[in-house]
Amino acid sequence: MSLVLISCNENDSDELKEILDRFENGIIVSAEGAWQAKDGSISFVSSDYSVASNFVYDGVNGAKLGGLIQSIAFNGENAYVVLNDVNTIVVMDRYTFKKKAIITEGLENPRYMAFANGKGYVTNWGDSNVITDEFVAVVDLELNKVTSSISVSNGPEQIVSKNNKIYVSNRGGTGYGTAFNNLISVIDASTNNITSTIEVKDAPDDLAFNSAGNLVVLSQGEETWAQDNEENWYVARESIGAIQTIDLSTNTVSISIEFADGVHPNLLDTDNGKIYYHIGYSGVYAIDEAAVELSQNAAITTENLYGMSVDNDKIYGVQYSFEALSKLFITDVNTSSTLYSTAVGLGASKVYFNE
Repeated sequence: MSLVLISCNENDSDELKEILDRFENGIIVSAEGAWQAKDGSISFVSSDYSVASNFVYDGVNGAKLGGLIQSIAFNGENAYVVLNDVNTIVVMDRYTFKKKAIITEGLENPRYMAFANGKGYVTNWGDSNVITDEFVAVVDLELNKVTSSISVSNGPEQIVSKNNKIYVSNRGGTGYGTAFNNLISVIDASTNNITSTIEVKDAPDDLAFNSAGNLVVLSQGEETWAQDNEENWYVARESIGAIQTIDLSTNTVSISIEFADGVHPNLLDTDNGKIYYHIGYSGVYAIDEAAVELSQNAAITTENLYGMSVDNDKIYGVQYSFEALSKLFITDVNTSSTLYSTAVGLGASKVYFNE
């Protein structure tokens, strides 16, 4: 095992991190970086928590990614790093972090990526202030090239795949004053045609499959703020959030659990028969997949989270900072005890598992 020692940032120059030859059996944290600085970064923590390394892509490749990291998607031995602000996807080896290719054409405001039928599918907002130009880009994974696009409804965000079908949450609200949406698009990966649209509550975002293989949708609900004549801010439009389960055999909502007025959940994941959801400045809550009511008690109390994943009864949360390093913490659901925490990149927002 060879090591490269680098400093984390200018404010953390005395704290050196290990860079390994391979980054498997561990946790990957993507960080957006500072606003308009194009300095998104990736951190790695080994599964036994013995190694924590920041800026690993930079250390391996001798250069920054060069944009804001919106998300990372994994397919086989490749990782696809979606850089939202520069309309680029960087393809790297998921285990060595070595850059393999870049995709720069056919993308506009890319968000998230999924895979089906040997192709990649990327949600794109297009022009944030236009609600009629959104699309899903179809990527040839051999050529690393966008070969076609699929027009979708306003504000395509999260995207997941199952049984050769692609599911897209169209949340809307992509630009200031633009309307929120309430649709899930279903795309047949064999034909690249939209075969169904499913109506849910406003601003659907996070998507996850439950143990029965059905789709769980977190709708945040609309919360639009405006200023009055005296420049005081107020909520101009608001609608309720919800957790809804879609039966994929019929593409209909089978369970719908609504939040109280004024409560807007922002993160969701599933694990071991439970649905986990986060409410800002309150905590992470857990309910059974078949539940028809929300939990009254938080599984863990936290400060506001910017990203969350749950795996094997452990909650992996990131508390962001855009002025210094963010924080990753890992909590045991059964004991509510913190198992591990460490500093991660500026504006950390997503947690992935590299196995």
